Amino acid sequence: MKPTLNLIDQLLADAKALAAWQRTSLTRVIEEGLQLRLRAEADSTKRTRIRLPLLRAGAVYWKV
Repeated sequence: MKPTLNLIDQLLADAKALAAWQRTSLTRVIEEGLQLRLRAEADSTKRTRIRLPLLRAGAVYWKV
């Protein structure tokens, strides 16, 4: 797929410089950046387990 992107000039220049330094293509640099961003977004939305107290006859017990 060949999408058209509107990028800030300095961002494009930095990405091209990085691609040249890494001896890879601009496409690969952009793909890696998108993958990192999407992976970080997915990781931040994962649910974390919350420990809630159990109340029984006036006493508090922590479920492990």
